[in-house]
Amino acid sequence: MSRSILVVTGSPRTGSSSNFLADEVIRKMENAGNRVVRVSMKDADIRPCIACDSCRKEGNEFCIYKDDMKPLYPKIVACDAILLTSPV
Repeated sequence: MSRSILVVTGSPRTGSSSNFLADEVIRKMENAGNRVVRVSMKDADIRPCIACDSCRKEGNEFCIYKDDMKPLYPKIVACDAILLTSPV
């Protein structure tokens, strides 16, 4: 059974160990027949939550901020699994 997997990479460096590992895992997941979408947070402009609860109001579309998180929300909702990679 094919799954939709979202891979979110958090390393600020191109060619980093965490990006290399993400590439290897993605290759194996795709070879197993899964659909993989990769998103890099390297240059993302994401603002922190201010707990305004606007996202919980009826008819509101997620967060009030118009940052780089907005296009990520539908991908999160549509996937079966999320893989997060980040340097330690």
